[in-house]
Amino acid sequence: MKFLKARNLSDILAGILTFLTLVMALLASVSPYVHPQNFSLGSIAGMTLPFILILSIFLFFYWIIRKEWLFLLPLLSLVINLGFIRSSFQIRSENTTSIFSKDETLKVISYNVHEFTQNGSQLSIGNVRDFLIAEDADIICFQEFDANNQLHLNELIGYFDSYPYHVISASDKEEIGMAIFSKNPVIRWKKVDFENTGNGYLWADIKISKQITARVINVHLQTTSLSRNNIPKFNKLKTFISNSSFRALQSESVSNLIDTTSHSVILCGDFNDTPASYTYEKIKGEILVDGFRESGSWLGGTYNGLNGIGKLFRIDYILHSPDFRSIRYTSPGKKWSDHKPVISELVYQN
Repeated sequence: MKFLKARNLSDILAGILTFLTLVMALLASVSPYVHPQNFSLGSIAGMTLPFILILSIFLFFYWIIRKEWLFLLPLLSLVINLGFIRSSFQIRSENTTSIFSKDETLKVISYNVHEFTQNGSQLSIGNVRDFLIAEDADIICFQEFDANNQLHLNELIGYFDSYPYHVISASDKEEIGMAIFSKNPVIRWKKVDFENTGNGYLWADIKISKQITARVINVHLQTTSLSRNNIPKFNKLKTFISNSSFRALQSESVSNLIDTTSHSVILCGDFNDTPASYTYEKIKGEILVDGFRESGSWLGGTYNGLNGIGKLFRIDYILHSPDFRSIRYTSPGKKWSDHKPVISELVYQN
């Protein structure tokens, strides 16, 4: 074979990269189905999959230009991860018009507001409030609902007084704040804390109409431990692997709630994990529909961190039961937090 004759150094390097990316792509394709405790390398491959696939695209065209059969290997890397690609990238234009009236749709927003702080200490709550008023959502799920000790809880709530119903799990030394605001009545609610962490989930049964009650679940899972400041520090790898296992266990708790819920489900939250993860696959399961796959467009990344690289990572989600249909799904590029807001407009189908 021509490759084995190593016509030049670039072929040798490209060949090595081709086989390495294929191995990592194979590991990533399996990672959603194996618990991270038993497959830590899969978690790493899953988190780095966006870079693996970008490299695979370059290698595909490299071997095509070189007229070598090795183009099949990066092509295989892409094919076996089509599920991830569809959950992260959609080739469709953004839907800006709707055949449905506002009374027929339910607009839901999920937003990790990073304690309403921007650039370290500057409060972003005014900007966030104005944005949400303009969006006129029916339900808002907040993660990290706090104001970095600059505002009291009642002051925070006052910014969103256009929502007559709310359930809140306040932030303290042990727990990270979470909240659900709704224009529709809340019938019952509960907060569930995960062990050995400040994370958890908050659910509320909300009366969508006279006939329909939906269980809105607001999820905030264990952090990745990565940030724009520590990503080069390889000693964080052990913590990253440990946190992947935490998230997997937490996702099983959320999955149990979904399985035992008789109402329709709308699930929002910061998973801190990509679609190439056990966490995502466990929560979505066979029951829920990923709103981005149904009506999202272009790149679905939701993270503002990692010096811009985070835009490749989709870690914030809105999922829903099949009796809802997502007709619009967006993630505006707002920079008032280290996460972008996620917006889904739903129509009840039954």
